[in-house]
Amino acid sequence: METTTPTAREQFVRDYLVVVENDQSAYNTLTEWAEEFDSTYALAVHIQNEWETAVIENTGDIQDETMRNLMRQMLIGYGIDPFYDIACQFRDEGN
Repeated sequence: METTTPTAREQFVRDYLVVVENDQSAYNTLTEWAEEFDSTYALAVHIQNEWETAVIENTGDIQDETMRNLMRQMLIGYGIDPFYDIACQFRDEGN
């Protein structure tokens, strides 16, 4: 039997969507953003910026600098690709 393990990118997208799709307020916000932005890429950049801002704001109180930097790297180090996947999902759902 063959098993497959999702990549970090795939798992991040799955986790992000599970949370957002089960929170009405978050779902409404993403749906509104999907309608607001002219392109999937622009939506992806916006989602990424919102995520990274939230990560930075919410890890700022971690006293241990190494731990703070590790947390930020783990939560911000994905690049645009997973956010593009998320944007594609919401652009398709919005139509």
